[in-house]
Amino acid sequence: RAALLAQVRRHIDSLLRHQNARGFWPNVLGRPDSPDEVSGTAIYVLALARGLRAGWLAGAHYRAAAEAGWRAVASRVEPDGTVHDICMGTMCSEDVEYYVRRPFYDNDTHGLFAVLFAGIEMHGIR
Repeated sequence: RAALLAQVRRHIDSLLRHQNARGFWPNVLGRPDSPDEVSGTAIYVLALARGLRAGWLAGAHYRAAAEAGWRAVASRVEPDGTVHDICMGTMCSEDVEYYVRRPFYDNDTHGLFAVLFAGIEMHGIR
């Protein structure tokens, strides 16, 4: 358990370096010129909030990153529930530009779950 939790913390710490000033993670990590993407950001928010809630992560910097990410995600949700800027599901490619240029959609189903579960986890830490 200790080894797995240490790996989770290393992974989360690595991800935090890629969160931008708007609270999003770009569609392609390590490419700040890549567009802000909702579903990936929501998945990272989910992981941060669940880690905080479960006691796997501790520290104000994790909470601040989760809060910033949630504000970013929420900024793309309309009052009627429409979620904007979810990257289309992808296949595999060795061409990074393939991922940078992927189209974004409203309410793409593979991204909606992430937004919902991130919201549930954020509710659990408030």
